[in-house]
Parts: sequence; structure tokens; C-alpha cells
Amino acid sequence: MADSDPALPSSDQVLTIEERDGPKLIGLEIKISPDEKEDLQEIGAKFAELNESQSELLSRLQKLREDMKNWSITLDKQVATYKDELKTMKESLNSELDQLRSGFKELRTTLQKQQEDVSDSLRNLGMEDPSEHSKRTGTQDANEAQSSPTENSK
Repeated sequence: MADSDPALPSSDQVLTIEERDGPKLIGLEIKISPDEKEDLQEIGAKFAELNESQSELLSRLQKLREDMKNWSITLDKQVATYKDELKTMKESLNSELDQLRSGFKELRTTLQKQQEDVSDSLRNLGMEDPSEHSKRTGTQDANEAQSSPTENSK
């Protein structure tokens, strides 16, 4: 460092505590030799370097914090978007499921009605639907089969 640094006294100057900021002590004098001046200049240079490094690190830290905040905001937006999309898909799938259930219920009702109509038509014609016959008679058929084997062969 150059000798013109006002923070550091020259070798022929006497530095008193009264001339510095901080607590005032009267009568205390410090004499600085040229070697000590050089050491103080090196220490001053290290302090300046450390202060600059600290400033750079604080700046980088602030930028990283901002980046993290922006990333977090972006991520929150994406999560909200995906939740909305999932909600919409769920509603759509539930609607389709309800339509399918309704369609199957209508189909079941239609098939039952058609089966009843066919059974009624067969009864009206004097014939009987084999599935209806087994439903109505159930255990009676088994009893009749034991008592009269010739009727079951018809």
C-alpha cells in the first residue's frame, strides 16, 4: 500500500488514542516503526480483501435467495396448475362414470323388461321359458324328478 493512506500513520507520526474513534484515553501514545507500518499496511490490505470478499459473498447469497424465492414461486404456480388440471380430470372422469352407471342401469332395466316380455309371450303361447320355470319351481323340480322319472324325460 502507498504511504499516502490516511488511515495509517507514517513512521514519524505518533498515533494517540485520542485521534482515533472510540474510547478516549489521555496520555497513551503509540509509536510505529517502519516494520510495524508495513505490517499494518499488509493487515489493512487483508482487511480490504476480506471486506471485498465478504461483499461478494453477501451479494451472491442475496442472488441465491432471490433465485430460490423465484423458483419457489414458479414451483407453487406449477403445483396449483397441476392441482387444477387434476381436479378438472377428476370431475370429467366422475361425470363419465356417472353416465356409464346410468347407461348400464338403463341397459339392465331394458334387458329385464325384454326378458319379462319374452317370458310373458311364451306363457301366452302356452310355452314356458326354461329359466323362468327353474326360478319358479326350483326345488319342486328336484322333488318331481325323484318321484316321476318319466316326466322329466319328455
